[in-house]
Amino acid sequence: MKDVWRDIRIFVGGLLVGVVLAVLVPLAIRAISDLTPETGDDLDYVTVVSDVDPLTPRLSVVAARLDSSTGLAWQAPLLSVSTIPSQPTTLTADRIAQLAAAVTVPDVEAYSVDGVVTNLLSEDSVRANGAFYLVSVTRLGPAQDWLLENNRIFVDDAQERARETFRAGSLIFYYAPTGEVDHTDAIRRYVNEVVRCPRALGPCPG
Repeated sequence: MKDVWRDIRIFVGGLLVGVVLAVLVPLAIRAISDLTPETGDDLDYVTVVSDVDPLTPRLSVVAARLDSSTGLAWQAPLLSVSTIPSQPTTLTADRIAQLAAAVTVPDVEAYSVDGVVTNLLSEDSVRANGAFYLVSVTRLGPAQDWLLENNRIFVDDAQERARETFRAGSLIFYYAPTGEVDHTDAIRRYVNEVVRCPRALGPCPG
């Protein structure tokens, strides 16, 4: 009889231990998970069209191709930093201050920015097409650093919530489809054409 009671006590004790472990182990795992840093990719929000290309884009061509590729009038001029004395810099401190009312411009020197293209200074274009913004950086490293920071880009809340981000080499494209028509597919096509044909206008082979 003593053996029977001993077996019962062992069984009940084991059962209680099992119940306690079943309750505590998931709680412990959850607590440990909460303390573990996130291991997700910080660049998940970026659609990478190409890691390195285009290597030597002509910004004037990249800017002009926006209209020709999409078939739209974006009214998005190129504002650039010139290293040639005969060609004036159009991405000036005054123009950056003007842009700051609508969009974040990376520090030109810190991130080696050599130009931006945007329609944000044209209310008519933004109303019809949504917000387009391209940042050109001269080197891959600073472009990656800027993207890792994931700064707020558009001042307008609706544009910022809707924005999509594309990267092709050291070119960073932002588009918010908040206009009358969503041109996201056209922007994707445009970015792919910039990768294939970054230095000459005209039809771009597929």
